[in-house]
Amino acid sequence: MKRTVSRRRFLESAGGGGLALGAGLIAAPNLAFGAQPTMLKTATLAGGWSNLQNQVLFNNKFDEKHDLKFDSFRVYNRLGTYYADMLKGNFQIGVGTWDAFAKMHMKGAPMQIIGIVSTGTLAGYFARKDGPDSLDGLKGKTLAAMQASGTFRMAKTWARVFGKVDFDKDVRIQNAPNPPATINIVAADRADAAIVWEHALSVGLHKIPGSKVFLNVNDFYRSHTGRDQPYFCIAINRKALGDVPPDTVARAVKVYDDCFEWIMGNPEKFQALGPSVKIKPEVLKTAMESGRMQYKMRPMSVEKNREDILFAAEIMHKAGALPQKVPETYFAT
Repeated sequence: MKRTVSRRRFLESAGGGGLALGAGLIAAPNLAFGAQPTMLKTATLAGGWSNLQNQVLFNNKFDEKHDLKFDSFRVYNRLGTYYADMLKGNFQIGVGTWDAFAKMHMKGAPMQIIGIVSTGTLAGYFARKDGPDSLDGLKGKTLAAMQASGTFRMAKTWARVFGKVDFDKDVRIQNAPNPPATINIVAADRADAAIVWEHALSVGLHKIPGSKVFLNVNDFYRSHTGRDQPYFCIAINRKALGDVPPDTVARAVKVYDDCFEWIMGNPEKFQALGPSVKIKPEVLKTAMESGRMQYKMRPMSVEKNREDILFAAEIMHKAGALPQKVPETYFAT
């Protein structure tokens, strides 16, 4: 006997089976169109260039171009929380200094880097007009710095090894919670200088008349080593990445390569994004035109790029700034 079932009766009586069937009907078209892009969770800090870089990535859909789908986990106000959450695997890929991720890797964490995106040109020593003009001029002075940052660790190491200036003995350190605070401390005359990176350096130049960047970190490092100093990088939490296609890292490298190439090729458009994170376009313009704010994706699949990390790490290890030498397992190629 033929039986007719109304849509309402079906939904009332089917229960979980009906829902499962419904889910199957919804999912079927996706299956018909093949596998979905590999998902990667990323995150960023509230202010600064990495937040703008993520906007560039999403706005231009560079992830989709390489059959990936990036998802923003959250925006952080504190650097320590950002690193801690990436370590936990709450997101899988993000930006940070190479030495910070190296220390995590040395402690057994599944952190690896896939590429360097900036050199030490991004960082420098900042002072008022009447402040120090050289590294040696910092002796007996007060330096504002984020002591938990890789920037401070690297600058401190290069100062001691190459400049014979010991931050522990020759300089008073005024700790700051974030980059803008280092500039504010100098502006308030509570420190003679600051060690910080862009865009904070250019904020200071606009904020304090006559102020200066009296030493670029990369220039100092290069004058003693003949190499560019590796600085910010793209890292992954390998465990959190899970079971992904073998070429996922290579495709992620291409995403960031496209992203940074766009930034350097479209400076005015990049600067126009500044107000979205409370940065004036003219501040970003100063940072980029000075030559300090430069980006380029340098993948770890290239031996020279790995060598630059190993060279810098060896100096830091001998100086006691890293607990051991960086192993080859640190590089995701």
